Amino acid sequence: MAIFKVVTMQYTIIILEGEEGTTYEPQKFFVHTRYLAITSAICHPSVAFPASSICSAERAHRYANSHCHRQCRRVGRREAGLLYWASNCYADEFNPFAELKRKPIGGGVQRTLESINDYNLCITYQNLLSAADGLYYFDDAQDRIELMPLGEPYTPQVVKALISGQFPNVGKAFVEAGDYLYWVHSLSPNAVYRVKKDGSSEVETVANTGALPADVMIVGNTVYWTDSSGVWSIRNDCAALPCSDSQSQFASFGANTSGYGLLYQYIGGVQGTYRVYWVQHVESGSNSDYQIRYRSCGQIAVCFLSPQEPTALFYGSTTNWRIGNPLLTNNTLYWTEADQNTVNNQNGDLKRRAYNAATPGADTIATGQAKIDNQLYVTNDQIFFARQNTGIYSLALNASAITRDFRVDGMEVTQAIQNLTNQAPLAANKPTYVAPTLRRSAGQAPPM
Repeated sequence: MAIFKVVTMQYTIIILEGEEGTTYEPQKFFVHTRYLAITSAICHPSVAFPASSICSAERAHRYANSHCHRQCRRVGRREAGLLYWASNCYADEFNPFAELKRKPIGGGVQRTLESINDYNLCITYQNLLSAADGLYYFDDAQDRIELMPLGEPYTPQVVKALISGQFPNVGKAFVEAGDYLYWVHSLSPNAVYRVKKDGSSEVETVANTGALPADVMIVGNTVYWTDSSGVWSIRNDCAALPCSDSQSQFASFGANTSGYGLLYQYIGGVQGTYRVYWVQHVESGSNSDYQIRYRSCGQIAVCFLSPQEPTALFYGSTTNWRIGNPLLTNNTLYWTEADQNTVNNQNGDLKRRAYNAATPGADTIATGQAKIDNQLYVTNDQIFFARQNTGIYSLALNASAITRDFRVDGMEVTQAIQNLTNQAPLAANKPTYVAPTLRRSAGQAPPM
């Protein structure tokens, strides 16, 4: 039997009053030298699960089929904030440890809020969501949603006990909307659920999804989700949930396609225009293509009446470069990209593009970021991202785009072998090629 040594880590930011903000230069926020692995590192259908008393078949399937996508959340004011991160013992039957930590983003004391050394309790701190009253998460070991309060004595409070068939997909943060927490569950049944944040309501089924759901987003009284068939919506304000009569398909996907990273943007104007974005992932053999797509809607383009209209392409990455969950701030989208051409994933970028950019492509504002995670958070005009086994980093939102200029140092005219002085003779009527030699004259060196 294979033994897996994987310690998972998630992180999230809560934005609060009461702590001083700061202005960052691009820097490492903290270092976790031994174990820092974002949850998505271990959520993959090819992962095998060692048998143990705390990893049932239902749980194993749920972990294996979760798409490990997270929606970035911003809560409260932007003057200051707290950064949370956690590790646990998921998929490691010889590790009994779990920890939850916190640090002010403006600098200050790093706190360990809870430390666990118990095989029966260490699969916890999943689906992290920072909110104005603390940190919500799913305690997988005890099948319940918990809240870690903001202040001492840092004793977790039970929000709601869940039953099999209600557990949230791993790696997808709870989504806060009004007084409720929302989440998606895959496999028996496929559904979108919600419960009141104070635990006073029963767990309600918001939607029964036909395929495995991957992401959820709430805009007013409309709930959006993605699954392998497309983007869907349903109302949440009828007398009794689910509001099945209001369920409709917002966008359709083709074969071998999935979606995640839902994002809403209100543009306004006389038509009340808005956009819904998502990341679309298409598999073709051993290759994967990722695109950020969207639909523009409003009083004239009523998207719910025409779900099959073609969607618009916002951006497409290089083949096998995974696009992370996009984040919108100042009318600009930010996202991470990770090179998945190799198992080690030693290359990654941080990208941005204005929503109304006239030219294709995107600015690269950080590059060479090995094992970059797919989630981003913003506060104090800084953007935060994580790298597995390395740390959490911050960078200014207005960081200069990385550009590179090259000059031609020489030209080789060759039919087989040649040097820069073109000393090898050429033969008539034989295929001939011209190969320039380039040298970088300005800009950051590309990653090797």
